[in-house]
Amino acid sequence: MKRKNKIQDINEYRRNKKNNYKRRILKKVFKKVIKLSFVASILFIILGCMYAYSEVSKLKYEIGRLESELHTKTIERDNVQVEVDLLTRSKEIEKTANEKLGMDYPKENQIKHIEVSK
Repeated sequence: MKRKNKIQDINEYRRNKKNNYKRRILKKVFKKVIKLSFVASILFIILGCMYAYSEVSKLKYEIGRLESELHTKTIERDNVQVEVDLLTRSKEIEKTANEKLGMDYPKENQIKHIEVSK
């Protein structure tokens, strides 16, 4: 029976030894490259998560600022609505007309009746 590892001459032995050494070095380098790429990918994922978290924080801050502004504008709108309601009341309109414009209800002698035929 033949052995697979049977060496024919010394030169073949040296070549095999040299090739085995190169293969071991390549395996070590390949393993290091795999480990390094794994660490780099984990680092990339962590940095991506941190960036996303910072963007979410910025957006939450912006939402808080806009909600505060909305609350302020709502209070302003309610104040203006109250003011409009006060100014559109009949009593207020009558009072303003009497005081500022000198208007009053017409007297009996100022009223004219017009008859309209059908």
